Amino acid sequence: MGTKRNIETLSPETKLTKTLFLKDLALFVLIIILLAPLYLLVYPPFQIPYIIFISLFAYKMVSKPKTNPGKRYYQVLRLAFTKDSHYYHMTTKNEEHKV
Repeated sequence: MGTKRNIETLSPETKLTKTLFLKDLALFVLIIILLAPLYLLVYPPFQIPYIIFISLFAYKMVSKPKTNPGKRYYQVLRLAFTKDSHYYHMTTKNEEHKV
């Protein structure tokens, strides 16, 4: 018969470098493509800093935060803006914790 392999994960990601995956690279390029047309609207002396800024911004969005390493920054922001306020609310010391 053939050799048997163990399945490590059900949703494998193609790794390009130690921390960069194919999906991250695609999102990085997409962000650059979406923000690049605004380059023409930027005052000429600030065009080079603008390109550097959007490149750093795109890299930051696809990187993993230290507080939530299982997600990417763009996923964390999406969750923060679309969270349901019925599930999360502030509590006070006087409130009883019912589980």
